[in-house]
Amino acid sequence: MKAKKLITGVLACSMIASLAACGPSEDKAKVTATLSSEDQNTVMDASSVLDDMTLENKTIKWFCFWDINPAPDAETIPSQYVMFTEKFGGNIEYIQSPWDGYLTQLANLILGGNSPDFTQAYSDTFPKGAVTGMFQPVDDYIDFDSDLWKDVKELNDKFAIGDKHYAIATAATEGGFVCIYNRNTIEEYGFDDPAELFYQNAWTWDVFEDMCLEFTNPDEERYAIDGWAFEEALMDTVGVPMTEVINGEVVCNINDPKLEKVATFMYDLAKNGVVYPRWANGWVTLDNAGINAGQTLFLPTGVYAFDPTADGQMFVPMPRDPDDETYYAKTGFAGVHICEGAPNPEGVAVYQSCDRIAYMSDEVKQIGYDQRRELGWTDEQIDMFIRINELSTENIVIDATGGITSEYMTLADQARRGTMAEQPSTWAELKAQCADGMLEMIDQYNDQLAALG
Repeated sequence: MKAKKLITGVLACSMIASLAACGPSEDKAKVTATLSSEDQNTVMDASSVLDDMTLENKTIKWFCFWDINPAPDAETIPSQYVMFTEKFGGNIEYIQSPWDGYLTQLANLILGGNSPDFTQAYSDTFPKGAVTGMFQPVDDYIDFDSDLWKDVKELNDKFAIGDKHYAIATAATEGGFVCIYNRNTIEEYGFDDPAELFYQNAWTWDVFEDMCLEFTNPDEERYAIDGWAFEEALMDTVGVPMTEVINGEVVCNINDPKLEKVATFMYDLAKNGVVYPRWANGWVTLDNAGINAGQTLFLPTGVYAFDPTADGQMFVPMPRDPDDETYYAKTGFAGVHICEGAPNPEGVAVYQSCDRIAYMSDEVKQIGYDQRRELGWTDEQIDMFIRINELSTENIVIDATGGITSEYMTLADQARRGTMAEQPSTWAELKAQCADGMLEMIDQYNDQLAALG
């Protein structure tokens, strides 16, 4: 049987994002892939930490719009999957959901007495999944003060209401935004390399703005900033999320002066016409094609979009506020929710413990980095990836804006995107339109959270 490559938790996260964008696989065949003996030994040695755990019910039911099981012809296999199936004899039953409205379908399954065991945790699934009764507390199954979990207790406390945790997050990851660029374009225009500037602690808004203004030339169809996420990416650089959960209460930060400062910076960029006018181009962005062709300068997006095979492509964190020495990156996380009425929550705890090991073990993580090299990544790019991951964990910043209500999300999105819209608005104008309604909704929402605590 052909040996398959091993994929660790860190690499799996980026690939899962890509899979989610494509929708779930329809292939229901049994996974038959194996690992090389060296990788197998590495994984099983790492899993010895879990020797005192047992799995009585071997099946856990996974509900999502993508399958956590590797495809039968997969070239990579998650190390946590290997631990769960080989060490514990576990099996993951996939219950498929559509991309759109999967939480509604989950609610229907729970109400019908057909609860799955677990589903993916995203920034927009909490706290609303707890408030609506779809997720149950996990504290009967996970001890966040134990040696296995204490290093991610702060992260898991972001998903707590009172003394109850509603997610099992195994690691903080590079889930925020990076700034993709092309060194060939940077050199052509005589700019300093953003990666070198970052390591010199000189990659700031000021430098970013100067490059944007010098590069942009609408007559030649050159625009500095492209993509669908640049507004949120820039706003994240001050380390203050629009919405967060603190000690079990939702806090709206729309009046925070740091958000006003970055919003003013964004407004000034937009007024100078540096944004690729997607509204005039069928609402289509250029993405990697624009970066590779030198038509656009910066693509703020997730690291999953980086193409190591493209000539000259590189990435860095988003630039920092010149008045703040910290490079902030919104924290991504690998985590799940245990569904209300789950038939095998203990099994989910075993699987998540395997996932935790995949992130804790330096030896297992190294296999993932080696695999990136096989995909074309250079040591420099891997080092940058590791450093950005560290930034995400040094300051835990999780934005809960999408986890409240759709009405709240609409107003919040209007506020943070409005400064760089086709007709940009000032932060004062946007606050006048959005702040009162957002704050009123939060007050009402906290009453619901208090009932859970």
